Amino acid sequence: MLQKLTELGRIDWLKHDFAELTNPAHYAVAPEKAWFKIKGKNKLTGKQLSIIQTLGGMARKNRASRRPPKKLAVRDELLVRSCQAAT
Repeated sequence: MLQKLTELGRIDWLKHDFAELTNPAHYAVAPEKAWFKIKGKNKLTGKQLSIIQTLGGMARKNRASRRPPKKLAVRDELLVRSCQAAT
């Protein structure tokens, strides 16, 4: 393939594509949008989704203030059930 791309003068296309694919910025999730990746969020009502969005906002605020990170690992299923129980 490399030879064919070189013959066609398209090797720069490949370099560009690989540069894009290896750019970490493409895979970073902004803290305020982290809740989009929570599995099971489609089961939540508007008020419950608001709770998950708030939790994402709190994470962003903690990072912005440069406090030492306080990590809490919670399974998506538990987070969804907690939001359901809160309303």
